[in-house]
Amino acid sequence: PTLRVDVPDDGLWLIELSNPRQTARSGFSRDSARAGDAVVAIGNRAQARGERRMKAVRLTVRDRTYDIYPDRVPERVRGG
Repeated sequence: PTLRVDVPDDGLWLIELSNPRQTARSGFSRDSARAGDAVVAIGNRAQARGERRMKAVRLTVRDRTYDIYPDRVPERVRGG
């Protein structure tokens, strides 16, 4: 699954999630985000600097956090 997120002053980003089963295990579903929702994505951006694509580790949408890859969430973000 993927999300397309329009970032003000930076354009349209493609946010890649995990495989469908792991994405669902995080609690994220097709109903978790709607057009116009604010999205905070933490993850790894594409190596090509001009490419607006990233692999999400954690998403926050409408005050709910989804740890797509819980073991990859940086400690400083987890509060550790």
